[in-house]
Amino acid sequence: MGAATFIPLSRVWQMLNECLPGWVSRPTNHNHRIFVAGHPVYPSLPLGEHGHRRDAEIKGGHVRNMARHFGIEACAKTHIPEAFG
Repeated sequence: MGAATFIPLSRVWQMLNECLPGWVSRPTNHNHRIFVAGHPVYPSLPLGEHGHRRDAEIKGGHVRNMARHFGIEACAKTHIPEAFG
């Protein structure tokens, strides 16, 4: 198994702005819940390794799973290719 790739949440937010207009994030104790009209809620995007931090990093696998959930893999790959490769 290879080393995990970590992605700053600021890049994830930028990608969502481009690939999934109208999204909203609501933090819970351990995760961000991502809401978009017309899609089921994505409930488990992590806050980061140590909870509520400014521009925390998350593992690329979480970005891949979220992109699959919303059907935006092609767009997400152009913005954060290291999460998919």
